[in-house]
Amino acid sequence: DGIIFFYVWALDIRRHTRVISNADGMSREARVQELMDSFSGTPLDAVNDEEKRKVCESLLDKPVQSREEFKADRKAMFLNSVGCVIFSNVALIPVLGPLFFIDDFVFALEIACWISTICLFIVGYYMAPYLGLGRISTGAVLAGISLVISVAAVFTGG
Repeated sequence: DGIIFFYVWALDIRRHTRVISNADGMSREARVQELMDSFSGTPLDAVNDEEKRKVCESLLDKPVQSREEFKADRKAMFLNSVGCVIFSNVALIPVLGPLFFIDDFVFALEIACWISTICLFIVGYYMAPYLGLGRISTGAVLAGISLVISVAAVFTGG
């Protein structure tokens, strides 16, 4: 996953640099539209299209970052990608622990299911304020999703 995150980021930066610097000879309107599409899923979605257009047009008049700045960003993104891989693998430890240390496999799966449910409840509980949602309800929804996935996995064979 980390490699994919890193390369998607690098390709996006390359594309944005080409659009802003007009390396492909696109019309200004096409470049503005390309940038507006790129801001989907960002805080700019909260403003109206006219304001979003102003931001995109102002970006076209700005210089792009130097190679040294890009290298520093690239290094930071690479380290973030490695961190994501490590964090993802560390999150497996509480779930895999019962499978390694409990001889009864069915009981170990049940314990792993409950541990993952509790972990997801905690994640939802602490993530909720950043989403503007209630702590208990967000934790309960994530815990419920975990239980549904576990039950579905049991009935589908894995």
